[in-house]
Amino acid sequence: MKKKLMSFLAIPLAVAVMVGSISAAAPARAKTISAVASGKSGLHHEVVMDGETCDLLTVGGAAKAVSKIRSQKDLKYVAFSYLEYGITRLINYIANKIPEPETIISEKDYVSENFYSGTKNFTTTPSATAKWKLGYSQESLLPDDVLSGKYYLAGYLFQNFPANRVETVLDDMKVRTIALDDNSGNGASVFATIECIGLSNHDVRVIRGMVSDYAEKYGLASINISSTHVHSEIDTLGLWNPLIVKIINNVFHSITGKGKIMKGVDEQFMELLYERVAKSIKDACDSMETGELYYAEKSIAGYIKDDRDPAEFIENLSRFRFVPDNSASKETVIVNMGAHPYITGLKTDNSSGRELSADYTAYMEEIINKAGSNFMFIQGAILGIYSERHLTNDDLDLERRSQQAERYGRELGRITMALTLTEDEIRNNELLANTKQIEEEMKQSPNYTLWYEDWTPVEETRVEPVLNIRLSEVKLTVENPTIKAVGKLNLANYDMIKTEDGQYAAYTEIGYLEIGDALKVVMVPGEYSPELAIGGALMLAENSFDGTDFPYPSLKEIVGDDILVFGMANDEVGYILPDNDYCMIFFDDSKIFGDHYQETISFGRHAGSDITKGFIKMMAEFK
Repeated sequence: MKKKLMSFLAIPLAVAVMVGSISAAAPARAKTISAVASGKSGLHHEVVMDGETCDLLTVGGAAKAVSKIRSQKDLKYVAFSYLEYGITRLINYIANKIPEPETIISEKDYVSENFYSGTKNFTTTPSATAKWKLGYSQESLLPDDVLSGKYYLAGYLFQNFPANRVETVLDDMKVRTIALDDNSGNGASVFATIECIGLSNHDVRVIRGMVSDYAEKYGLASINISSTHVHSEIDTLGLWNPLIVKIINNVFHSITGKGKIMKGVDEQFMELLYERVAKSIKDACDSMETGELYYAEKSIAGYIKDDRDPAEFIENLSRFRFVPDNSASKETVIVNMGAHPYITGLKTDNSSGRELSADYTAYMEEIINKAGSNFMFIQGAILGIYSERHLTNDDLDLERRSQQAERYGRELGRITMALTLTEDEIRNNELLANTKQIEEEMKQSPNYTLWYEDWTPVEETRVEPVLNIRLSEVKLTVENPTIKAVGKLNLANYDMIKTEDGQYAAYTEIGYLEIGDALKVVMVPGEYSPELAIGGALMLAENSFDGTDFPYPSLKEIVGDDILVFGMANDEVGYILPDNDYCMIFFDDSKIFGDHYQETISFGRHAGSDITKGFIKMMAEFK
């Protein structure tokens, strides 16, 4: 969620900037230094240096911490801990002043509805009747009055404050859906991806309730709804529109009981979205037909970058290809990769930032459709992962960011369709080689990069008809006071609960999927850290903020094999990062402070370990 404003964060942001004069900048300190959280209040004020715990809020603890400072690394650690405490305490003070609405649910009264736990029995070999069946559908989610001035784009609110009204429509806003079944009798599973900033788990469960008859009809084992997390489509979370009136109204309602709660989202639009996503799910189920499923993957490391040090990302573009037995039916291409679709939405001298667009996924589909196939996209682990466009821009004079999104998406579309082809086969395919345009562009830039030069094809393997899926609910405690404020103000459609010890929390979902006899997939909510999924430098003490190792294994280690990651799945709960690198100081890409923007839009310091512990428990229950 790059450069976002959640609720009334202007005051704490200003404070963070004013106190941001700490100048110690250095690599991570030695393993002997670590930090611990004070419970799950979000108010972090203890550091451990040389094996001793120092409470920074006491004179003795502060003196002890200062006396143990031996380097700039130590100074940065202590100073940032003070800064974090000051920021979170200020926001927490504001959040606590917001009256608690009647929509907050007591945990003892919480009832889980429209949750699907997956297939009852896991199998490792195809059954006697096994045969892949896949159905495909898509729907446009654009309302007829999209240019009426009543709709707002999600992302980059500061650039067009007080709101990003839709002024131009560059391309569509779609939901794409597949229904997949191995014909084993365990039931089909549905996967829908919406081109939007994200949906809450509440929204997902509303849609599931609308297709309950189809779930029964087809014996669905799971219904999964994710988002691409695009930054230039209609706001589906309710955080990028004129909020001041809604905040005042909702506080007034909570105090007096008069009037009614105003949601952050446009409720009429959300009803339209629910209905069309439900229709897409039903149509996908109705259109299932038999065929063969194939899988291929290739590194696209040059097209992806990590804004958060140390850089770590999942570099593969993974492709599933379903070939129907009926030769008159279209193939369906399913792509899984991880990168924020944020190119179009940023305001520049030549781009208003108010242009509605699905970003690069729209242009991937353009190429894949021209090749004769349906297109499905499933987002990956995208904590601080963005598109690296130097290969597709090539120093060309591209006036608008939307042109960059077009080039990036079309090139990825060509790469997707060319995975198994040789360089000669690509050159002889005009759709993929794009010869005429490339010849003109080469004249404009001496640094032009021909994407298929020295191309090496990859192998495509047949996937056995085995489909296993298991899902579980996980409770995330709201440690971040900004999320607490949003929940109490009823701006986002989260089902916020209050625990017995007075804390706020929300339930989310995780999942584990086996496709064939070799492919394993983890399904995670929100903008998930690649390191939490596959391991990496950020999990180690020497690269983390608090100087400790992340105390749990990666999901890859838990599953016990290489994995794919389906991110933004069934919930948008913000950023999920390793606990040991959490430091909520509101700074982004700062030479002094580093990149700790993601923490500000996270449920809290322990969201990463809570998800990991949920996976450990879920995997232990059926293994």
